Amino acid sequence: MTIRVSSAQAFQALLKTNPAGAQAWLKEVASHSDGLLPAAELAALQKAAATSADAFAKAAGTLPLDVLFGTKAVVAVGENPAADLPVIHGKLSVDRGTRIVREEQGYRHFPDMKLTLTMDDGRKLQLSSDHSARNDIFMFVPGTDVMSFAGQDVSLRGFLDETGKTLRVTEFAPGRVADFVTGRVVVSGDEVSIRARGRGNVVITDPELKAELKRRNNLGVILEGPTAEHPQPDGSVKRTFDGKPQEYWMLIRFTAAPTPSGDGKVSGHFEAATSRTGASAELPADQLSNIEVNDRMYVLGRFDGENVKASKATTSAGSPWTTATSGRAAPMKSVIEFTEAQEPI
Repeated sequence: MTIRVSSAQAFQALLKTNPAGAQAWLKEVASHSDGLLPAAELAALQKAAATSADAFAKAAGTLPLDVLFGTKAVVAVGENPAADLPVIHGKLSVDRGTRIVREEQGYRHFPDMKLTLTMDDGRKLQLSSDHSARNDIFMFVPGTDVMSFAGQDVSLRGFLDETGKTLRVTEFAPGRVADFVTGRVVVSGDEVSIRARGRGNVVITDPELKAELKRRNNLGVILEGPTAEHPQPDGSVKRTFDGKPQEYWMLIRFTAAPTPSGDGKVSGHFEAATSRTGASAELPADQLSNIEVNDRMYVLGRFDGENVKASKATTSAGSPWTTATSGRAAPMKSVIEFTEAQEPI
């Protein structure tokens, strides 16, 4: 059975009827709360989650539920908090609307666009970018890029707004994946990481992938695979991407329609990494119909030397200049709303 809790009262009720379930849920919440709760309160939650079932039931009355559920002030977070937000899944529907506006650098903007996520339990969320300024595009990938995967199941991280009806998307991936990282490649000396909105830098550990991305600074990517958190002696947390994907999604812009290159393939020049790099991509001819020339989009593939060999292409990712449509609620609101635990066996 899946356990969800939305308030202090609901937690207290669960504690009375199912203390083991309450403890399982609290353990999941604590795993996503580093940097979002004051250190002392977080330590108390972690200690309670790790104790025996009998000890948990006895100590539960002393838990800082007022902090956990936001009825007291929680730790302030910056514009790009390094948080491990829960992953949520659902079906994405995209309505671009009828109006199209040409923005800076000729990008198309759909001002009436509606992005809706329908979760498995029927809940619906409107989706927006988490960017607070237009120039955030040079540092991060906007959450509205998820529109490229219209009509598909998607996996998301993000911050709820105050109404609880809109999710400011920080990271996304197509399909129902357990873990992933979305952002821009950052090269700093020998370290290669992905700068992810809402999570900070996530360091690449696979030597082959690291070597490939080391030459692609600021490339926008979606990497599917496991991430991990490593507490450091100074109290900070180092995050790593430990996957070894055969292919990954990369954010590009075809400047002209690809043309036939033989063997059922097409090839064309693209720009990427906020126009810092250019190369060619080869992909199956049946993907050509997805490409909307001069719009940002994603291809699934790997670099082969200087160019890309891809297997799939998406439709438009829309304008890079999109910003949030509403303010963030306290980040713990998202953790509480989307954390689920399974009934202990």
